[in-house]
Amino acid sequence: MCGPVLRTALVLVIPLSLLAQVSQAAPLFEQLFVEGQVLAGASTLPGFLLLDTVRHNGHRTISLSPKGNFVTVVNTDPSQGNAGFAGTFYQFGSATQGTLPKALRRESTISGQQQETFGSLGIDNSGNITYTATLVNPSAPPTRFASLWENDTMMFREGNAIPAGPLAGNFFGSISAAARSPSGTSSWISSYSTTSLGSTAGIALLRNTTGFDVLLKSGDTITGQGAIANESGAISANIRWSDAGTNHLTVVDLEIGFTDTDEIPVINGLPLTTGSGAIIREGAAIPALDGGLPGEIWDSFAEFDVNDAGDYIMGTFNDNVINDSVLMVNGVIQHRENDIVDGVTLAGQVQAVAINDLGDRAYVWNDTLFVNDQVVAGIGTLVDTNADGLGDTAISNQAVRKLEISNLPAAGGDLPIVYLGLEINCGLFPPMRTLMMTTTSTGGTFSFGSEALARAAPAVKETPTETAPSMRKIWPSGKPVMAYRCPAVP
Repeated sequence: MCGPVLRTALVLVIPLSLLAQVSQAAPLFEQLFVEGQVLAGASTLPGFLLLDTVRHNGHRTISLSPKGNFVTVVNTDPSQGNAGFAGTFYQFGSATQGTLPKALRRESTISGQQQETFGSLGIDNSGNITYTATLVNPSAPPTRFASLWENDTMMFREGNAIPAGPLAGNFFGSISAAARSPSGTSSWISSYSTTSLGSTAGIALLRNTTGFDVLLKSGDTITGQGAIANESGAISANIRWSDAGTNHLTVVDLEIGFTDTDEIPVINGLPLTTGSGAIIREGAAIPALDGGLPGEIWDSFAEFDVNDAGDYIMGTFNDNVINDSVLMVNGVIQHRENDIVDGVTLAGQVQAVAINDLGDRAYVWNDTLFVNDQVVAGIGTLVDTNADGLGDTAISNQAVRKLEISNLPAAGGDLPIVYLGLEINCGLFPPMRTLMMTTTSTGGTFSFGSEALARAAPAVKETPTETAPSMRKIWPSGKPVMAYRCPAVP
């Protein structure tokens, strides 16, 4: 039974088996962290305080490497309240291929730079982490600086000169969308100015903290469509990288200010096209050959993902039609609002999408997870929270913050392994948000602990096998050690 306290955190389950029948027991796993408790390993880090317990909704985005390393940002210390930059931030995960997960880093003062928050981040196959951090400026204004770090070394902060590359001589402004390739190359998005802390002159997607290569920037021409605007939000921080870091997909603005035709999705700087070859751009007509209805035009592009082959999946809002939320793959509309897929009516908007290198597609719509158009889980699906091998607590709302799909097949080989954020009910209390990583199966159920970061563990120590460029490892025995239970009231 869940205790009479609402607890939130992150659940991570390394998949161990695939369910063939709904009645079969789901994979079990071990707890990694839970709201209200101190993170494993946190007490060994400089500056640790007993108040550093995981906050309600304290978990943030998660980043994974092909060899199984993972890292997430966790906000702690509820005593600091909820205003502004409240809380003490940690990085939690594993730099040893998923083993021995623990607190890896606490916000701290390093070489005179006082970190106040952690933001976006990425981890490579060797366990090195690239991340953004907000710094306190003791000689304000401004009161805070944005910064980019590699492990415990600050590479630069807002106001520093760009030392090399095409933008050398300009100065860094805002910094976001930090990522790291499997081999250890950092990338990020930054605005820039012609003077230190001056007004924004443009924005750029950069890669490599030595050469400061520019992959995309203000003023660049998107073939046949116009130039990227000279404003801070002209390259969206909502950027997706393929597993190997060879492809990147985002949305850019081509005109300053708001217009009805300024947004265009680009892959590696080139405009996306429909299956029939038409440019995909806000305000452009959608050809009937690609699933468009009479008068239908593209409007906005919210959810998307890309794989190493350049295949992509995208959820969009369109105009001039009643059912305006659609899911497209490689520029062809596959489903639209009010379609029925595997018995489920697609109401509302596409909530999350993902695609792997095998072309498997995962998406969440109407609070239901589909993999290759098969329902995998939804509201009411029971999950095991008391370690008895049976589903006992219903999914209440998938409210996805992040969806990932790997190249690894779950045991049985029918479907790939999927990672999903969702909410479940815990006793008589409101829904609780969690993020999990789990196996999938047609008609199967999930098993994960509510309100915690957890992962499955092998029954005995084994050497994991990999399928490059997979995102996870699998254990030969496929047997767990223990299950997570809803925490008791301390």
